[in-house]
Amino acid sequence: MIAGLTVSIISCLGMALSAIFLPEVKLKKHIHFTLYCFFPLIGAIILLAFGLVDGRAVFEVLTSDSAVNPLQILVLFFSMVFISLLLDEEGFFAYLANLALRIAGEKQIGLFTILYLFVSALTVFTSNDIIVLTFTPFLLGFCKNAHINPLPYLLGEFVAANTFSALLPVGNPTNIYLTSALGISFFDYLAYMALPALSSGLLAYLTLLLLFHKPLSQKMEKAEAEERRLADKPTVFFALFCLFFCIVCCALSSFFNLPSYLCCLAGALSLFLFALIRGVFVKRAAIPFKTIKRLPYSLLPLLLGMFVIVLALRQYGITKAIGDSLAGPGSIWGYGYSSLLAANLVNNIPMSVLYEEIFADVGAFALSDVLAVALSSNIAAYLTPLGALAGLMFLRLVHEGDVDLSFAKFSLYGSLVAILSLTAGLTIIGIQGLIF
Repeated sequence: MIAGLTVSIISCLGMALSAIFLPEVKLKKHIHFTLYCFFPLIGAIILLAFGLVDGRAVFEVLTSDSAVNPLQILVLFFSMVFISLLLDEEGFFAYLANLALRIAGEKQIGLFTILYLFVSALTVFTSNDIIVLTFTPFLLGFCKNAHINPLPYLLGEFVAANTFSALLPVGNPTNIYLTSALGISFFDYLAYMALPALSSGLLAYLTLLLLFHKPLSQKMEKAEAEERRLADKPTVFFALFCLFFCIVCCALSSFFNLPSYLCCLAGALSLFLFALIRGVFVKRAAIPFKTIKRLPYSLLPLLLGMFVIVLALRQYGITKAIGDSLAGPGSIWGYGYSSLLAANLVNNIPMSVLYEEIFADVGAFALSDVLAVALSSNIAAYLTPLGALAGLMFLRLVHEGDVDLSFAKFSLYGSLVAILSLTAGLTIIGIQGLIF
């Protein structure tokens, strides 16, 4: 037990330190990979090699046809991300960003509000990571041309993307993992998460307005956003249809016993074939392959490695001990705040894997407790950059745009917004629990 715990702790510590000091390794100019995601996998391999975790139990779960199988969850997530990335390749998100800037006019508060609403709406149906990767460079360029402080817009975009991603089960890989593994239906999740997510998002918006009231009150030079067009409208429309199809399948899976991961895979494969065939005629056949290259493959070693580590912790009785300590009246506050802290120690995806096992060990868990962890897993992204993969990617993009936003400065702004918005959401979850 001591050896297994030591390996697990060192793996998580190595991941956290690498994320801070050496998140990426570049072998050549165009070849680089995320280093910190491999520490959990290395730890898992050591645990399996020395018999510190039950290898048979790991194999049975990975080959089982059950919701807890992480491979099925990865298929669902990668399928959804592929659709979102292909929309990005076709210029869909840049087109909408340009539209938002045109609607906003010349007042900075209006511009900030419109962008916050646009990002909030988009991230509900796509992926928060994709929105961050797409909108951040766009905002950097626009703010530079308009000679305005980019910090309110960048943080507003990041906070909106990582708050409203909590609204649907498919908005974040953490939502997908928790709901799939614990058997929570699409509509049960949405019905009870809608108000908490909206209240968190509203309070986050008001807090950001208060923090950046002075720069947002200044006049803005008239600056035309760069003209953006859809690269190929038929492909965009078909991709949106596939996205809608996947969301509907996830929503109906609990009613008709649909394997949602296979439905999403079918949607992604259909889009790949459509884009490939269409690309031959419009000389864009490389686009679906380019999209595949952009998939977040770093999630594979991270999720699978942490899955094995958490199974080891469950085998040692650690997850049950944590669950017992959090149980009791007001458990949503314990689950909410502890998961927020845990996500910023080991990242929100490993945290979700850990807490899913805690719920599984406890047995009879309350839906409100799961919602508290799910909401926290989204908001954790802006407590510190360590809270989610998106935070580290965001900080790298901002630094490349020559914006002064250090790790400490991000955390100073983010922690205030995160704690207030999470408290608002947990309050609503607690009220719903008393009423329903």
